[in-house]
Amino acid sequence: MGKKTVQHVMIKGSKQGLTIVIDDTASFSEALRDLDEKLSIHNQHLANNEPTSSIHVTIHTGNRYLADEQAARLIELVEKKGYMTVKNVESNVILLEESKRMAEEVAVTKEMKIVRSGQVLEAKGDLLLVGDVNPGGTVKAGGNIFVMGTLRGRAEAGIYGNKDCVVSASVFKPALITIGDILYNSFDHHEQDDQMMACAYVDQSNEIIFDRLQVLSKVRPNISLFEEGV
Repeated sequence: MGKKTVQHVMIKGSKQGLTIVIDDTASFSEALRDLDEKLSIHNQHLANNEPTSSIHVTIHTGNRYLADEQAARLIELVEKKGYMTVKNVESNVILLEESKRMAEEVAVTKEMKIVRSGQVLEAKGDLLLVGDVNPGGTVKAGGNIFVMGTLRGRAEAGIYGNKDCVVSASVFKPALITIGDILYNSFDHHEQDDQMMACAYVDQSNEIIFDRLQVLSKVRPNISLFEEGV
């Protein structure tokens, strides 16, 4: 009985194109060799019926982290015949630096202070400020902004482009609000019930809406801060 050949590469077809799955237990050189063989066989099947348009390809490397140079070699090998285009190289593995960045973007930064004129307080994720934002002061966050105090300065939420973020304050009298790339800087402040927090969010028409805090449970039901009971 002959020795069983280990398959390090699988090619799967779908309506969206091809997915190349590479065994993460094989060495990179073995994966390259087997991929070259598999593509040669695949090319023979298409020899008499060459595609009229480029075939989209996704390469999945499982639990293998690829350096940029290795990913480039895989892409070059797949695309050298001219009728395949690699749209994505996917992996289950991320670098420690990327993991830390992702954790920071979903974390809640909690501060107890007054943000005075000329000062800027910034958080990569959500920001919970117990204190006031005075005129001329600025609070910025990659996520949501919650001010347990008076907001009279600037508040910039979703600074990396996330328009699903919200801004809220116990006393809501901001000089300027931005959420994602949406700006609002013309306020007509009416007398506010201090027992009822106010909030700002972007609606489906890409306009900033101001309302009572209670509406967030409907318009933004997945806000983690309230799920944590903060």
